[in-house]
Amino acid sequence: MNLIVVAGNPINHSLSPEMHNAAFRHLGLDDKFNYEKMEVEYLDEFIPLLKSREIFGANITVPHKIEVCQFLDRLTPLAEKIGAVNTIFFEDGKLIGDNTDGQGAREALLEKTGIKGKKIAIIGAGGAARAIAYSLPEARLDIFNRSEEKGKALADSIGAGSGPLDDPRIKEADIIINCTFKGMARDPDPPIDTNFLNNQVVMDIIYTPRTVLLQEAEKKGCITIDGTSMLVYQGALSFRRWTGKDAPIDVMKKALIDALELIE
Repeated sequence: MNLIVVAGNPINHSLSPEMHNAAFRHLGLDDKFNYEKMEVEYLDEFIPLLKSREIFGANITVPHKIEVCQFLDRLTPLAEKIGAVNTIFFEDGKLIGDNTDGQGAREALLEKTGIKGKKIAIIGAGGAARAIAYSLPEARLDIFNRSEEKGKALADSIGAGSGPLDDPRIKEADIIINCTFKGMARDPDPPIDTNFLNNQVVMDIIYTPRTVLLQEAEKKGCITIDGTSMLVYQGALSFRRWTGKDAPIDVMKKALIDALELIE
């Protein structure tokens, strides 16, 4: 049995196991692969488990997406460009880091809206924000972050504008994407002033529970996108890295939605 884990801290909220294990069962791979959550505080205790093959592959989540890069043998060109990793797999005996977050977000956006030429406000400047920003080259991007210095650093690397979270330019965006984890149950307040919302497309990478940001956006006539589609699409790309097979998107999405309904 090949063990694949999602590693982070905190990790109890993750529903990735439900999604991936449903895909393994659907494809008859559940006798070869199993997916579990693993709380990881220190990466130097986690990486040896990968190198010894006790763990076959991994998803990496908060707070380790950037730091983990230094422990790997090689990064894919995209992960190297982004400077953050959310997927680890083996290739020719080497630990390889990839990043599927940005493409997952891109696919989720394209379900609801076009991207080319759109003015997009990205909220946050961490690993997920970096991945998404690098995956939207045909849009006009601005980065808004609590730490203006960190936000400007990301913005400068991609030729975008930047500003603080209370910057009124946010309301001028066609699309707003929350790439922070402000809005989760432990910190439910929205990351920006909801008065900035007015008929935009509003996406939140958080997938459980439905955030105050998205609730307020719906009240103001916005098209909303929660984190479920992004999670499924990025997961499907990771799935192929581990198994060499195309992921059953519909099966993964249904498993995720069913799990969310149990929580809610």
